[in-house]
Order: sequence, then structure tokens, then C-alpha cells
Amino acid sequence: MIAEDYYPPPAELFDLELETLEFIGNQHALAGTDLKCIWLRAQEEARKVTRSGSGQINFHADFPVYEPKRIRRVDVGFKVELDESGNAYNEVSYFYCIGEQLECPSRILKKCHFDFEPLANRNHDEPKPSLHFQMPGTLSPGLLGAGYSNEHIDHLAPWSEKPRFPCLPGSLALLLNVLFHEFGEGDNPDLLDIVRQDWWRGLVDRAEQLIYRRYFEACCSHWKNGPAKGTFLRQRLYGLDD
Repeated sequence: MIAEDYYPPPAELFDLELETLEFIGNQHALAGTDLKCIWLRAQEEARKVTRSGSGQINFHADFPVYEPKRIRRVDVGFKVELDESGNAYNEVSYFYCIGEQLECPSRILKKCHFDFEPLANRNHDEPKPSLHFQMPGTLSPGLLGAGYSNEHIDHLAPWSEKPRFPCLPGSLALLLNVLFHEFGEGDNPDLLDIVRQDWWRGLVDRAEQLIYRRYFEACCSHWKNGPAKGTFLRQRLYGLDD
């Protein structure tokens, strides 16, 4: 069975996310933009983390998206929790949620979460990709705290867990980068502006180097090593041993 060598060691991902929050929190120009909540929450969460490479980081923020004749709310967040040694993952999860209206709570239009669940953490009788996304998934504590409840998401069938699809690994910067690009056109200049900033692209590059480069190099090595036919998904993504 192929080891999960495509995912960063726990302390490296933890440090990346802490550095990302600290860096965003130091961008005081964001205080005058629609990303003010992200700026404030990044500062608050970074202060809670006593030292890098241990404990947990739990981030949740929201920003408005302006569309013709309406304003929607986008929530985004993640949790990275390590064990007491700092050498193993307890939980890794990222999510986004789109509310029908800016006022919260309102009907949830879309929600998706992206998880990394190491083989060591899960029931081996239930195959699933170590890296996977689910739609919609259940409500996170942050969304519950914001005022959302089951009545706002039940129409998306959160009780239906399968299928879980393999996905790319991610980080806060990489998730935000997708959301900013997707929603940046039209009436959302603050989002489009940030993806053009040198400091933001440097932050994204740091994440791409740690997350994407490792993943794609590990995937390429699968075929270079002469694997048995049809084993990429089974071995590398699901961790199934033939």
C-alpha cells in the first residue's frame, strides 16, 4: 500500500496556516474592504495559538458577494487539529458555504467541505479517499454559531454522506484564492483586487509549493514506479491494499 506521502507533515501544515493567518491579519488595508471580517478573524485566531506545530487552529469568517439585485453571504473556514505530540493529525477540514441572503441565517444555496482523513484515523471497513470532498456535509460549529440550523440546509440532504470524491489537497489561502477568483468579477472589486496583489500571490505561492507541488510530484511517482494496472485510485487515493 502506498503511504500518504502527498500530504504535508502535520507541523508543516499547521505552521503554514498559522503564518497565513498572521500575514492576513497584518494587512491593515483590508479593514476598509469587504474582507474586513476575514482580517479581524485572522488576527483573533492567530492570537489564540500559543505556538506553532501544536494544538489546533479553528478559523471561520464571512464576506459579502454582490450580485444583480441581491447580496449573498459566503462563509469560509477550516480546522487543523494535531495530537498532543504534534506529529499526527486529529482533524483536517476546510469548508465554504453560500447563503441565499446577506442576513444570517437564510436558506443555504451551496455548502461543501474538503477533508484529509489519514488511514490511521478511520474505519477500514468503510473505503473513502484520504483526500475527499462532500456536498453539502453537516453544519460546522461556526455555522451553527452564526445562526444556521438544520432547517436552512435540510433541502440539500446533509444526511447523505456518499459519494465522497477524491480532491486536491488545500489550505486556507488556496481555498480563499478560488473563492476570490470565482466571485471577483462584476460588482466585487475588493475580491478581484486582492488576487492581483503581490503580497497575496506570494502567500498563495507559499501554499502551492507546500501543498500542490508535493501532491503532484507524489502522483507522478506512482506511474514512474511501474504500478499494477488500475491501482492509482485504489492505492494512492483510497489507500486500499490489494
